Amino acid sequence: MNSIENALRALPVLKKTKNPTAALIIGFLFGGIGLAIYFRKVIDLFIPLFAVIMLEIFHSQLRGQGELYILGGAVVAAAYGYMRATSSNQALTRLSTPGVQ
Repeated sequence: MNSIENALRALPVLKKTKNPTAALIIGFLFGGIGLAIYFRKVIDLFIPLFAVIMLEIFHSQLRGQGELYILGGAVVAAAYGYMRATSSNQALTRLSTPGVQ
């Protein structure tokens, strides 16, 4: 989990705080495209897409069961959206608090 947190911290901080629950729902329903629109960052389109491609490669025994990939992609995008919003909100709080780096 620590490596995921480090990866999220490397992403550019969003300009405004975002609701993690809304990001979770948008990610589940609309995937990376919805997250890119909600966060207004193109990178948020490609990260969930890359994760789903890697999931497909590592779980090749599911081949022929496309509905599992769709569900897996929705879950990955939802989890990413939630973690991205939470991480960015924490970074914005740190940046706005005087004396905290």
